[in-house]
Amino acid sequence: MNKNIFKLILFGLIFEISYFNILNLKNIRNNVPSFLFTYSILAIGYLILIYQKQFVKKKHTFSYIKIMIFFAIIFRITMLFCAPSLSDDIYRYIWDGKMQLNGINPYQYAPNAPQVSHLVDDQHRGINHKSIPTIYPPISEFIFFISYRISGSILFFKIVFVIFDLLIMYIIYLILKLKNIDLKNLIIYAWNPLLIIEVAGTGHNDVIAIFFMMASIYLLLIKKETLSIFALTLSFLSKFFPIFLFPIFYKYLKNKFIILISIPIVILSYLPYFIDPKLLFKGLLAYSKDWEFNGFIYSIIKKIVLQFTGDPRFMTRAILGIILIGIVGYLFFYSKNFIGSIMITLTSFLLLTPTFLPWYVLWIIPLIALFYKKSLLYLSVIIGFAYIALIQLINTGDWFVPWWFYIIEFVPFYYLLLKKKNLKFLQ
Repeated sequence: MNKNIFKLILFGLIFEISYFNILNLKNIRNNVPSFLFTYSILAIGYLILIYQKQFVKKKHTFSYIKIMIFFAIIFRITMLFCAPSLSDDIYRYIWDGKMQLNGINPYQYAPNAPQVSHLVDDQHRGINHKSIPTIYPPISEFIFFISYRISGSILFFKIVFVIFDLLIMYIIYLILKLKNIDLKNLIIYAWNPLLIIEVAGTGHNDVIAIFFMMASIYLLLIKKETLSIFALTLSFLSKFFPIFLFPIFYKYLKNKFIILISIPIVILSYLPYFIDPKLLFKGLLAYSKDWEFNGFIYSIIKKIVLQFTGDPRFMTRAILGIILIGIVGYLFFYSKNFIGSIMITLTSFLLLTPTFLPWYVLWIIPLIALFYKKSLLYLSVIIGFAYIALIQLINTGDWFVPWWFYIIEFVPFYYLLLKKKNLKFLQ
């Protein structure tokens, strides 16, 4: 047996033991140090494997890919049975599905509204922000509804998300083949420990939107422009992040008017849920106005703005919004790299957002497999340690990362990112 294949199998077994250890922790919030220790093993092993893959000869690539995919599926199956204790978002997904099945608009009533009190069950206790109506766009809500109609269990919802996750993996494989990129790069996505924990373990719906985004990228690469914009619109209607990608896609369309098909799609998707616009986006506005976590640049600018105003949140968000628009504008006019522009746009959004939760980095992991960047690879791993905030939450009730974690998280990242050679790929 080739020694690199042997290493892959060995690491696969170590990873599987590690995931079993996380599974056996049951409620991770009560065992954060143990979780972070196990996660560190996964993170270090993952980075070693990424480095080692370059030494795998072409003649062994097929065997490498088969074994890698096999373990990737096994990891996900194991984590499906892990309690979603790192995040409780999945309880909101299930609740929204339940509301819709009972003919109630999730944009109209918050989980603690008296109008929906008859739907309260054991899972209702796990819902966060019970006073706020849903923040999720219509396509996500539709999938919540269909999933709940089939089964209202946590396990089934996570199975749905893992299916989208595996479909993303397949699209990455197709793009790698299309662009003649080393197929072994697939392991960057397939074995990323944060991704496996956040999708199969915790159950985050981001993979729905990421699937449609990756589909839109692939479809544009093979010149299916109408389908590409359709998929991008569905991505936006699953999670709002991709709104900043529309200018990038517009730039690379031969038929610019195709972008207009997104308008009727958005309108039609909201029609079943249409109520007073103030209510329709009430949850989203609350999120964008008040929520903060792990926003390094946001925290710095907020402290500066605080010197001039008593409530710096709006002004800080406005400044960061202008910066992001400026970045997208620069990419639109000067960048000549389609996938690179998408990567920079999404990365900029994550770095500038007031709320940078660990699972948000899932958006760039598929792109790292296509456009390998050490800085982003580091970020995709280190942000998992942001769950150290759970210790603070348990002890004090406050949800934030300690100041020293910013140094560990962002100083190496920006050092790697700002190297001149790392910026050349935009040309």
